[in-house]
Amino acid sequence: MMSLVGHAVGAAVATLTPLPALYGMLVVPAVAGNLDIRELEVLSLLRGDTAALIVFASMGVFIARAGIDVELLLLQSSSGMVLALGFLPLFAETAFVTVAASQALDISWRWAFLLGSLTAPMSPLVVMWTALNLRRKELGSGGSVCSLLLVVSALDSAAAFCIFGVALKCAMDAESWASIAMAVFQLPSGILIGAVIGFMSIYVPNEYNVHATFYRVEMLLAVNVCSVIAFHYFLGMPAVGYLSAFTTACVASNGWKTLSMDANKNTLRTMMSLSWLIMQPLAMSIVGPHIYVSRLGGWRQLRFIGVLLCGVAVRMVVSVLCCVKSKRRWAERLFICIACVPKGTVQLLTCSWTLLRGFPDDDAGGDAGGQAMAQMVLDCCVYALLVTGPLGTLLSSSLAPRLLRKSGEEEAPSENHQGNHPDMSF
Repeated sequence: MMSLVGHAVGAAVATLTPLPALYGMLVVPAVAGNLDIRELEVLSLLRGDTAALIVFASMGVFIARAGIDVELLLLQSSSGMVLALGFLPLFAETAFVTVAASQALDISWRWAFLLGSLTAPMSPLVVMWTALNLRRKELGSGGSVCSLLLVVSALDSAAAFCIFGVALKCAMDAESWASIAMAVFQLPSGILIGAVIGFMSIYVPNEYNVHATFYRVEMLLAVNVCSVIAFHYFLGMPAVGYLSAFTTACVASNGWKTLSMDANKNTLRTMMSLSWLIMQPLAMSIVGPHIYVSRLGGWRQLRFIGVLLCGVAVRMVVSVLCCVKSKRRWAERLFICIACVPKGTVQLLTCSWTLLRGFPDDDAGGDAGGQAMAQMVLDCCVYALLVTGPLGTLLSSSLAPRLLRKSGEEEAPSENHQGNHPDMSF
């Protein structure tokens, strides 16, 4: 019931405002979770392992939907810039937030590092929504801006999970070189596994099968959901799961296009979108109860807002530096930097379960100090969502028509003018 009501509110928000529907879907469960009503004690079940499985399955569905819209051919000449945007701004913001939080919030560097690893990464849900919205409106150099944002968001999220794994070990006083090596190992492993599965998916099912499109949708959804759940929930390697799922969808989709098997590409997107339409309200109904209004307003959380905004400024500066050698128009470079501002959703979706599991409460034999610090970190993630999410989305939605050109309005650049060239060399 809460999921259905949240879906209705989300649809209203998406219709009446430039914000994505997921923000509206957060309102109903957030309000319900803050009401002191005995009948709503069932909301405590939304913070357990079953809820985590639903969230991971939802992320697998959304990654499949986003991955099929990536045009790898448009990014061949800009691979250096894509890698730079995927990693350097994240590393710079994580380092800045770690140092600033340890001083401004008066916490140890271990917890400051954990806080930085959770609040520095962009929100893939919001950034990918922005990219898909550009695709729908046909803005951004024939879809290359959409593809760039999708890939950068996937790399940023995968690297963020690697950093979070190391930071969590440090916060639990269990850091080791093995955890760092495992974090580095996850990135190439995820890409390799996804590439292999994606290549196999190009030829299975057979292109002459009358139900090929339906089978492709079911196959991608099943593979992505199983990959995310298996690697994140059971094996503790979330970066491998998310990156392999995204790579699988990218490779399979581009393979179908290369072999001229994408006649039903719009049907494929529609079926994927319907799957996400079902899973998104379920995921948001689980995230909402983690937003406790009564815990917001502490002196540490209020100081964190200043640290957060400074960290966003650092990210944008580094992002601009990553685009210096690009041949894109400066308007498009500016939009790419602005689109990466929103944060917080994935941290509340997945890391809340991981943190509260790693630092159980007193009844479960946990350390009271560790539990309190873990909850403070999650409250800061709520601030990151509430501050940067709507702000970044409003900026990108309002500036997209002004900074980006429609695909049909692209002018052929002259030989002496490279400012409007659609290429993006690094």
